[in-house]
Amino acid sequence: MLTIPAASFSLLLLASLMIPTGARAAPRPLRIVTINVLHGGITSELTGRGQHLEERLTMVVRELRTLDADVVGVQEVSRGRRRGDVAARLASALGFQHVYAPAAPRWPLVSRVLGLEEGPAVLSRFPIVTSHVHPIDGCGG
Repeated sequence: MLTIPAASFSLLLLASLMIPTGARAAPRPLRIVTINVLHGGITSELTGRGQHLEERLTMVVRELRTLDADVVGVQEVSRGRRRGDVAARLASALGFQHVYAPAAPRWPLVSRVLGLEEGPAVLSRFPIVTSHVHPIDGCGG
C-alpha cells in the first residue's frame, strides 16, 4: 500500500513526465511514401530516352523533398547500361541510403542481352543496418 507521501511523489513524477519542456521537442511523425517510377519497358534501354527518364527522376526528387519523406518504397526502379542504377541515383540526390532487389525478369534472355533489370527499392533517411532479398519465382508470363 502506498503512503500519502509516496503516492504524492508518484503523481508529481507522472505529472512532470506529461508536461512538455522546451528542451524536449515532440517527435515528428515518420513519413513513408511509395512511388512507381515506371522503368519504361524492356526496350527503353535501346531508345536512350527511357520515356523521359531524366525529367521524371528530377520531378520525383523534387516531390519527395517537398513531402519530406523519411522512407520511400520505389517500384519499377531500373538498372541499365545507359541509365545506371536508378535507385542509387535517387538515394544520392536525396542524401538517403538504399537497398535494391532485382525482380525475376519476365524475359530473362532479353533482359541479359539488353543489360536491363528492374525491381523494387527502399530509400531511407535513416541508416539501413542490414537487408535481405528473398527471391521469388516469376509469373512465367
